[in-house]
Amino acid sequence: MESKTLEQLDKTGADAIKTAQEYGSQIVEFVREQAPELIEEIILFKRVGYSTYVLMGIICGCVAYKLIKMIPSATKKYEDNDENISDFFIMFGSIIAPIGFTIVGIGTICTNLTPCLQVWFAPRLYLLEYFSDLVDRGG
Repeated sequence: MESKTLEQLDKTGADAIKTAQEYGSQIVEFVREQAPELIEEIILFKRVGYSTYVLMGIICGCVAYKLIKMIPSATKKYEDNDENISDFFIMFGSIIAPIGFTIVGIGTICTNLTPCLQVWFAPRLYLLEYFSDLVDRGG
C-alpha cells in the first residue's frame, strides 16, 4: 500500500516537474523572442525620460537667470516704499524665486545628466547597470 502511494507520489512529482519544464521552456523562448524589442524600448524610454529631466533643469536655469536679471529693477522699484509690508514680500520673493529655480535646475541636471549621457552614448553599459540594479533590488 505504501509503495503504491509512493509510486503515485513519484508520478505526480514527475508530472509536475515535466509541466514546470514545459512552462519554463516556453518562458525562455518568449524572452528570447521579445528581448531585443524590450531592450530597445527600455533604452528609448530612458532616453526620453532623462532628456526631459535635463531639459527641465535647463529651463529652470533659464528662468532663474531671467529672474536674477529682474532683481535690480524690482529692488529699485520697492526701496522707496519701506513702510509697506507687501512690498517687502514682493522684494523677498524676487530674491528667493531665482535661488529656488537655480537649486531645482542644478539639482535636476546633476541628478539626470550622467544617466542621460550614458543612455545616449553607452547604452550597453547603461543596460548592464540597469539590470544589475534590478537584480540587487530583487525585482
